[in-house]
Amino acid sequence: MSPVQLRRRLKAVDDILAQAKHYANRLCARLTRPMNVTFHRAFEMCRDAKKGLEDLVALGVDRVLTSGQEASCLEGMELIAALVRQAGGRIIVMPGGGITPRNVSRIVAGTGVREVHLSARVSVESRMTHRNSHCFMGGTLRPPEFSWKATDESVVRDVVERLRQGG
Repeated sequence: MSPVQLRRRLKAVDDILAQAKHYANRLCARLTRPMNVTFHRAFEMCRDAKKGLEDLVALGVDRVLTSGQEASCLEGMELIAALVRQAGGRIIVMPGGGITPRNVSRIVAGTGVREVHLSARVSVESRMTHRNSHCFMGGTLRPPEFSWKATDESVVRDVVERLRQGG
């Protein structure tokens, strides 16, 4: 196969993929309405966050949940702020990842966001009295067998109160 033939074939494949993406995107947008659509933190894996945001806007996504492509929102504040400016109200940029009552005001002030997402998790100990320490149900990494994570209403209230007070 000559280089010209190879380029033609690659161009044809590109065209087919672009058409498929176009129809898949339109179908996705139609299937989700009238519900609001939030794109979760898979956004963190975008090669180009600015282009990714534009793709989500084009799809009609209502909001994107992001830590600014970092381990936490505090570390990703610069990108989150840039995405908020880029979005210009066309899509909600909602930070999530490591938000606590201590840092929520700083994240909101530093990024210009109007919504936040947090788990407000605390560990809850099991009331189970018999504990077999020789058997682990969760595999070899041995996650906690006798506790779990749950949302703490008081943490949520604290975050809401701090935001209402503006800091």
